[in-house]
Amino acid sequence: MTSTKTRLEVANTILLSVGERPISSSGGVQGQLVSDCIKQALTDVCTSAAWGELRDSILGTWAGDTATLDTDVYKIGGVFYYSSPTGAPGITYDYNRYAVEFCTLDKYLRFPLTPYTNTSQNRPRFYTLKDTRTVRVNPYPNDATERDKIHFDVYKMVTYPSTDSNYFSCSDQFLTVIEYKAASLFALKFLNDINTSREFAGLSEVQRRRNLVNDNSLPSGGYYLHRGSRR
Repeated sequence: MTSTKTRLEVANTILLSVGERPISSSGGVQGQLVSDCIKQALTDVCTSAAWGELRDSILGTWAGDTATLDTDVYKIGGVFYYSSPTGAPGITYDYNRYAVEFCTLDKYLRFPLTPYTNTSQNRPRFYTLKDTRTVRVNPYPNDATERDKIHFDVYKMVTYPSTDSNYFSCSDQFLTVIEYKAASLFALKFLNDINTSREFAGLSEVQRRRNLVNDNSLPSGGYYLHRGSRR
C-alpha cells in the first residue's frame, strides 16, 4: 500500500498547518526539523497498535534455534509452521498451518534444544522472543526446506521515503494520523506553541482511533490537514 503524497508534500502540509512557509526541499534547516518530527511521528503511531495494514508474513534468517527478522519489524504477532513449503511468504495461504505456542524464556530453557530436518518427522512446538525481531524456536529446523516452512506473522514500520519525491508505504488515512502527530511535535518543539500542539495531538488521536475501527478495510482517498495561518 502506498500513499498519494510524497515526502515533500507531507512536510509542506505540516508546515502550512502550523502557519509556517512551505519549503522547496528537505535539505535545509527547516526541512530537517520537520523531517525529524515526521520520523518520530512514524515511530509513535506505528508502535501504538498492531495495525492490520502494516501486517506481513515473512521468513527469518536462521542461526541454530534463533531466527532474525527484518529490521523494520516492530511487533511479532505469531509463529506458524506450514506442512509444506509455500514459496514466497504471505498471510492468505490455504495450506495446512499450525500455530507454534509462545512461552516464556524460563519455560523454553527447560527443554533440550532439538534440531530436526526434512526427514525427521518433527516440527516446532514452542517459541520465545529475545527482542522485537529475534525469535527462538524449539525444536528448530536444521535445513533450508524446513526453515521455509516457518513463517513469522509480523507488523512492520512505515518506511520513511528516501527522497522528497518518494511516497510513504501506507494508506492516506494512516498518513493523516502521522501528519497530525508531526504537526503537534513541530508546534511544541520549534514554535513553543502548546495550544496548537495540543490541538493537533487531539486530532491525531481522534483519527488514530477512527483508523483502528476501520483498519482492515480502509477506503481509498485521504483526509485533509489544515489549520490556517498562525497569528
